[in-house]
Amino acid sequence: MCRLTAYLGAPASVEALVFGGTHSLHEQSYLPTELTHGNVNADGYGVVWYRDSIPARIASDRPIWQDGNLRTLHEGARSSTIYLTL
Repeated sequence: MCRLTAYLGAPASVEALVFGGTHSLHEQSYLPTELTHGNVNADGYGVVWYRDSIPARIASDRPIWQDGNLRTLHEGARSSTIYLTL
């Protein structure tokens, strides 16, 4: 199961893109509703956003749901260009 998300527009919260919504991308990594075999996405993840034209990146070969610091790392981060892959 792969999730690719890209955002380009007015500055938005990186945290909202990863954790927001009724079935957030973070939630989809451990509780996917459309997965026909298995029940979790145990693959790595990556999040890239731009801060004053300089890319900032968080990536891991561990599942996104294993990173307890991820929400804290994204707090206050806003960007007009955000890319996420699960």
